[in-house]
Amino acid sequence: MGKPLTRAATTPVDKVEPEQVIVAYAKLAQYQINIRSFHPNQQFEQGGFRFHGDNRGFSLGESYGEQEGESSSNNVTSRVWSRYSIDLGWDKPGDKARDLSANLTADSNMSKPGPGRFWGLFGHEEKYDDPKKKPRAKLEVISVTTPHSGQKHLKTRSWYGGENHAFRGSSTVNDKTGWTFVPTLDAWLELDIRVERVALYMDITVQVRGDGFPNCEAFIQDAAGKKLFLGTHVRIGVPATHLAGDSQRLMWLKSFRVEIDVEGNFGERLWVFNTLVGGPPKERDKYPTTSIMEICRRDWPADTVVASSLPGVPFLWNCGLKRLEALSQAPTTPMESLHVSALDSDVTELCGLINSSIWRRPPFERTTLSSWNHRHQHGDPNQGRPPDDYDVALEKWKQ
Repeated sequence: MGKPLTRAATTPVDKVEPEQVIVAYAKLAQYQINIRSFHPNQQFEQGGFRFHGDNRGFSLGESYGEQEGESSSNNVTSRVWSRYSIDLGWDKPGDKARDLSANLTADSNMSKPGPGRFWGLFGHEEKYDDPKKKPRAKLEVISVTTPHSGQKHLKTRSWYGGENHAFRGSSTVNDKTGWTFVPTLDAWLELDIRVERVALYMDITVQVRGDGFPNCEAFIQDAAGKKLFLGTHVRIGVPATHLAGDSQRLMWLKSFRVEIDVEGNFGERLWVFNTLVGGPPKERDKYPTTSIMEICRRDWPADTVVASSLPGVPFLWNCGLKRLEALSQAPTTPMESLHVSALDSDVTELCGLINSSIWRRPPFERTTLSSWNHRHQHGDPNQGRPPDDYDVALEKWKQ
């Protein structure tokens, strides 16, 4: 038989000797953001007057200005690129374009006309060494919050825009008027970062909008030099029609979580919560410029697309609407990778609803940073578009 326990009074609070517990907080670190527009092929399509492209796949390589020279085999060219730093130590919203800590940069690599006499008539070589011809860029902090000492939430928005001054007459007009008839290639990047400083992970939601032409890619780099793709985009439409205006077509919307260490550097574990791709899975070259010419057939299969190169003929597909509607009404259901309309206002509204509940959903994929990067880096840069005589070689992107 067990021995009965002796009753005793609880130790008074003033007699308890407290023990100090040290909680390690992740550092509020700085990160470099890279976003750029590039053409993967040797030359643009005929609708782009065969100006020379960047002849590469998606990449985590370094951008460089022509005045710096190609100092490394890891460097890559782009039609327009921008690079800047964000600091999780920032404590208030506002314009960061002139903030030295942001180090906002935008540039273009050399443009050349197409091959042969005919295509050569449309332009000349342009190195963008004149500051007046370089792209412009903006950066602002939309909001900064610290819900508690273990969490920091930062939202930023950036933009770049630049013109192809290699097009015949553009430089001359620009020199005399400061204006050009060539349309502006632009892209907007909205970045939403929430850092859990005790649990040691970072939630990232990134939305990129713009002309939709040409290809686009973005990545974030930590202080240790480790890079993480924020997303990639295969161009829609053609330059003759899709570069005009500030269209803000959806290129991608992604939400994912990555582990970090106490220095704020990325680990390997990564969880994917949301991947929405702007535009259809095929016939991307025929995708229209406005929602008027896009007809969303909600009940059609995802891979069914009816399109024509003839003017005035509407573009028909399911726009991802039916699946988006179902997911928006089930805020605890895992998302999935979806192609959605880059133009439809209903899609934009549904994306907002889904985004507001995204962290209440379980991830639909558990992977690693290395696998995530590999998938983006070796994705087909011409997926959903017809073959062309000047397509980038398979060995430059496929593995």
